[in-house]
Amino acid sequence: MAVSKETIYIEADDEITTVIEKIITAKNKIIAVVLPKRATVFQSVVNMKLLKKAADETKRKVVLISSEPGIEAIAGVAGMYVAQSLTSKP
Repeated sequence: MAVSKETIYIEADDEITTVIEKIITAKNKIIAVVLPKRATVFQSVVNMKLLKKAADETKRKVVLISSEPGIEAIAGVAGMYVAQSLTSKP
């Protein structure tokens, strides 16, 4: 049985609370979160940790989709997965 994943697109001006709400209300357990260029909400380790906590509490696997080099380092500190595209492996 194939595991279905859900794709959520984030707007550049979305707050972290909006992003967390989208993850909590997602229907699938695996969620690909597509980040816009220069998404300031994801430039913060604190926000990444909040996102990771929400994902863990709701037993969801979240993969951030971004090609920005800074995102990977911040996500790594928080224990989040990052992939370059929707089809690449995290």
